[in-house]
Amino acid sequence: MTYATCFSGIGGWERGLNECGWKLQWQCEIDEFCRQILERDFGVPIYKDARTLLRERPIPVDVICASWPCQPFSIAGRKGGEADNRDLWPTILGVVSSLRPTWFLGENVVNAANMVLDSWQDGLEAAGYQSIAFDIPTCAVGLPTLERHIWIIAARDGERVAGNTKGNGQVRSRLHEWSDGSLEIKPRRWDLPASRLLRSTKGFPDFRNRIRALGNAICPQIPYLIGQAINEIEKDHQPLTPVQNGHSPHKR
Repeated sequence: MTYATCFSGIGGWERGLNECGWKLQWQCEIDEFCRQILERDFGVPIYKDARTLLRERPIPVDVICASWPCQPFSIAGRKGGEADNRDLWPTILGVVSSLRPTWFLGENVVNAANMVLDSWQDGLEAAGYQSIAFDIPTCAVGLPTLERHIWIIAARDGERVAGNTKGNGQVRSRLHEWSDGSLEIKPRRWDLPASRLLRSTKGFPDFRNRIRALGNAICPQIPYLIGQAINEIEKDHQPLTPVQNGHSPHKR
């Protein structure tokens, strides 16, 4: 499985999905400090701004992952929602609609379910994707924290999943199998600390930038859980077909 990340942060998606055997192709991150970490740890092309990403003509991938800004929907903010100019959901939806990955994986704060989740899923459906959303807290994967996030899993219509936008039965049943203990997640650091305090400089002495970067990070264990579920689903299907969007087919 080839994949790429938008709003990549410091690589939470990557640290989980690389463990699933997936191959990272490119990243997109606007923060300069975070890009330093990504360049050091992953060594793939990094685009600077999701809003101009399509002008760069990134190669198609099997999966696009994104953790777009949560400030418009967080209970810690003003909850401006779609009226907030920091709402970049239309940007990531445009990227998915243009590049047409087989899978799209998204993450945002849990309060988005009270404000815009239906709109997000309607947008995916209009773009030709069936989706389902999960509220997966960090404590569900063995971390000593309770951070609740919404995780969206979507697949192109008629290719990997069946059902309507709210009822993706195949993905739902597979993730329920994992969550009831059939997938063992062994305790490990994943190179990201569980707390908000990074005690080691790891080559980056700027303490304030490190704390801010961690505050925007996602825990890799949950992408790992989702990636393993998708791997199991992919075993039941033929190799992915090339994306029909004018790009040359990429090798897998």
